Amino acid sequence: MKALTAWQEKFAEGLREGRDAKELLQELNISPSMYQHSLRDNPSFKNLVDISESGVGSGVLCPAELEHLMVAQVSEENAAGYFGMTLPDFRKAVDEDPELKRVFETGPLKGKAILQVRQWEYSEKDGDMLKWLGKNHAGQADKIETKTTVETTSDPDEIIKLMEFLEADLANRLGKTIDGEVIDITPQEEPLAIEAEKSDT
Repeated sequence: MKALTAWQEKFAEGLREGRDAKELLQELNISPSMYQHSLRDNPSFKNLVDISESGVGSGVLCPAELEHLMVAQVSEENAAGYFGMTLPDFRKAVDEDPELKRVFETGPLKGKAILQVRQWEYSEKDGDMLKWLGKNHAGQADKIETKTTVETTSDPDEIIKLMEFLEADLANRLGKTIDGEVIDITPQEEPLAIEAEKSDT
């Protein structure tokens, strides 16, 4: 497989982006005759151009094509299969080519950055997306307020009864006595109920 030159890769990448072929050739300072010669002389380039014009990946291992996959978060195994290579051969090809290695390492990061930018732009129209970005990137969280209602009384008799109950309860729990007597707070039967039972018998 004949390697692609730098201008050939840029040309094919421009086609995938929907740019006009004539404008790309002028920008790259490539004459039409040189372009046609490259198509005849390099089958890989011709295939890359044909596929790029149709909007589908070329399947030819080159920096532009590899970056396209890495930006899309394609796994290493799937990328090797895309290029029709075994995983060991794919790894070897990437390691031996500095540009391929650079794209392989930076492509996933570039893809995540692009995704975050698009999410940020979309959040201007979508409140839910704005909240999600706030929680995941700004450390924000939903604030939940709770209110506790405590009933109070100003009746002196009620306050005395409450204090006696709390004092007795504490003594009972600790097994201590008050005024020399063990306090038992076990609920007792009402006196009226006891008298009523006696009269029935």
